[in-house]
Amino acid sequence: MIADNSHIDFLIAKYLDGNISREEQTELDAWIMSSSVNSKYFSDVRYIYYKSQASCKYIQVDTGKAWDKLHKGMHPESVYAGRLKTGSISISRRWWIATAASVAILLGIAYIFQNYRTLSRAASICTIVASDSAVAEKLPDNTMVTLNKNSKVRYSYNKLKRQKELELTGEAFIEVTHGIDTPMVVIAGHTFIKDIGTSFNVKAYENMNNIDVSVESGEVEFYNSAGNGVHLLPGDLGRFDKISGKFTRMQADPNEIAYKTKRFVFRETGLSDVVTLLNEVYQTHISLDNPRLAGCSITVSFSNESIESVLGIITETLELSYIKTSDGYLIMGGKCLRD
Repeated sequence: MIADNSHIDFLIAKYLDGNISREEQTELDAWIMSSSVNSKYFSDVRYIYYKSQASCKYIQVDTGKAWDKLHKGMHPESVYAGRLKTGSISISRRWWIATAASVAILLGIAYIFQNYRTLSRAASICTIVASDSAVAEKLPDNTMVTLNKNSKVRYSYNKLKRQKELELTGEAFIEVTHGIDTPMVVIAGHTFIKDIGTSFNVKAYENMNNIDVSVESGEVEFYNSAGNGVHLLPGDLGRFDKISGKFTRMQADPNEIAYKTKRFVFRETGLSDVVTLLNEVYQTHISLDNPRLAGCSITVSFSNESIESVLGIITETLELSYIKTSDGYLIMGGKCLRD
């Protein structure tokens, strides 16, 4: 029964991708219910599809060629030949032929679905992970994503729906490149960020009570499924409180994306806060030999300089000194001590 309708495989692919119409769903349901072989075949294909992992490699799909390739893998010529040589097949032999076809299609789908999420569209899916340090990657549509440490994004593009999605866990600076007809929507927690020709930062770590969006250029809509949200312009920071469910807008911290740019702006900033940020961005360990140094404040800015250069300017400005240690750096002195 598996081969009685040659487009059943295509209906299954559309079902798995979520693009099947009501009429096609009715036809597929009827086919599945018509025999136990069909039902098992459908269950096996669905199981392998959901077990397969999407490749991070972008693949532009020629849907016609891709379908031909998959269909040949699903139904080898030898299986078809066996069916065509006889006009009458016993029930038991028909069952074995159906089983053989099932095995063939499962082997084909295990490979094809590893590279294509669906054959009913041209699509791309990519997952990028940053563990111990920041990672910068260009997506298939030329959007640049810089992930902070302990962050992950999953990019997907649906050509038929003309929609790009970026699911984020952690923190990322996103520089979007797109056409008017293909907007990018970032999904972070239970919120959405829709860009309007934009570069912006999203901080959405699971262990934080807030989701923050800061805009460097362009505009974004920051909202939730209930339609509540804020409209953000350059220099704005939008904050969503996970507990209260409320959005607020404020001025963005100039050091919000220092992990990406290594640009810092300190205005009468306490040395303890300066050291905390430098440790995070440069992945090092800077400590103070005297706890009272934490109260010293400094006004200074840096642009993509080495950690030694940054420490040299800070200690010279505050009339302190620093030495390199086995695990980082130690700031010493007493000129700016505060009680």
